[in-house]
Amino acid sequence: MLYIEHPLPHALDLCQRLGPSRPLGDNALETSHFLADQRAHRGPFFSSRRLREQNVRYPYLLRGLSIDRVNHVWSTDITYIRLQRGFLYLVAIIDWFSRYVLAWRTSITLETAFCLEALEQALERARPEIFNNDQGSQFTSTDFTNRLKAADVRISWYDRGRALDNIFVERLWRSVKYEEVYRKRVSVRL
Repeated sequence: MLYIEHPLPHALDLCQRLGPSRPLGDNALETSHFLADQRAHRGPFFSSRRLREQNVRYPYLLRGLSIDRVNHVWSTDITYIRLQRGFLYLVAIIDWFSRYVLAWRTSITLETAFCLEALEQALERARPEIFNNDQGSQFTSTDFTNRLKAADVRISWYDRGRALDNIFVERLWRSVKYEEVYRKRVSVRL
């Protein structure tokens, strides 16, 4: 596994390559302090499947559906990049038909806030008919689902065994990691 000695310049470069959005923090110094913090997560923390506090389940809406236009179905996912002292988490929202990345955000924690920021950015551009995602705690939170409902978006959750439903975002993560993270190292002193 790759350990990045100087994560800030590399992370900013990665953000620039992904497209226009704001960098990791309000300024580079603030970001470097967060990334260098000794208390950063020591391992990736993925949802412990604390099943929805609201006990609401949304059906899987894509079975037999032909996706034939832009903004018909959007999807999202989170990945992580191992840093020297912790992890950098990335979330992206992608349109299934065009494969266009509508929004993305980074964070050093797996809290729902950075996922909501990405959702807000995407909803400023357009509105999907269906939003399809896994049942990670960020996407099943009441804040996230309420924001989708407020935008009049139908929510679709897929269950275990439906790995291909996230193939477009997974391909994005593969490209980001293999083309930008694993192959390159930035040797800039902070």
